[in-house]
Amino acid sequence: GLAQSVLDILMRPARQKAAKAEFDKTTADVAAAIVTTVGHVREAYIEALSARNAGAAIKEIAAAAEASWELAQRFHKAGNISDLQLAEEQALHEDVAVMVDQTDLKAMDTTQTLAALLSVNSDSIMLPDQLPALPVSEPPASTETTAFDRRLDIAAARASITAHVEKLKLTADWRLWKDIELRISAEREPDKQWAVGPGLALALPLFDQGGPAVARAGAELLKAENELKDLEAHARAEIRKATSNVAAKRRMAERYRQSILPLKQNIVRLKQQKYNYMLIGVFDVLLAKREEASAYLGYIETLRDYWLARAALATASGGGSISAQPTRAGATP
Repeated sequence: GLAQSVLDILMRPARQKAAKAEFDKTTADVAAAIVTTVGHVREAYIEALSARNAGAAIKEIAAAAEASWELAQRFHKAGNISDLQLAEEQALHEDVAVMVDQTDLKAMDTTQTLAALLSVNSDSIMLPDQLPALPVSEPPASTETTAFDRRLDIAAARASITAHVEKLKLTADWRLWKDIELRISAEREPDKQWAVGPGLALALPLFDQGGPAVARAGAELLKAENELKDLEAHARAEIRKATSNVAAKRRMAERYRQSILPLKQNIVRLKQQKYNYMLIGVFDVLLAKREEASAYLGYIETLRDYWLARAALATASGGGSISAQPTRAGATP
């Protein structure tokens, strides 16, 4: 006799639906991982640009500190400043030298991090020297509903629910059928004739009617639904936080650009005029230059935080471009 189980054939349409849902979930998971990786690369790129930009500002501060230190040594030798003033200038000179080394190290580290994420040699990476300035205006913000529709991790969680629903249906519909076999058997009769006939074999669910399997599938579905609710709550908080950060960082950067930097530049100009009329000393002018460069360094850091907030908002909204728009004429310090 021969026997062949046909349960798999009967269950194939239902299994195909469940497999399709699992495939959709896996596809969304992979795409969500790509979006996350793009976000990490974007953040590393901004950090690398910021480090290069900050390095240029620190070197300006270092140049002013070096000039001030050299003048202080000559003035001290001539007896025009005290030992305390000389020590203060030397301490500032040494502090700035450490800042230069720290900035150079950060620039190297951020470039290496970016190269590792891109899987390229750091020598092949060509970066501009400055961060993009603030755009003229912010792009239209995505609503939470739009962001949810674009977020691939939420799409994966929804596909997971669909897959668990199909599994629950499959388990519930076929819980009483453990096996179905179609048979054909042959038997040789005493008269030497062969009797051939079909047969059907069913497993009777006397002791196991599939209750535990259905309960397990239902629990897995409930777990998937709760995970989706948790993910949506975290995504909603992430989007709101990123939106608030973009607005706050933009206000801070605009304050630097519109108020603080022009004020520092004006102070340097006015002190330079006073120095030309011999009303103040050269150290006052150099101090004003250092403070101007320090303010510009603060602007770079704030600008970096703004672009990082934009990158975080793009990732939280499901990915997308954060390319800078053209700035107003004369807006870049």
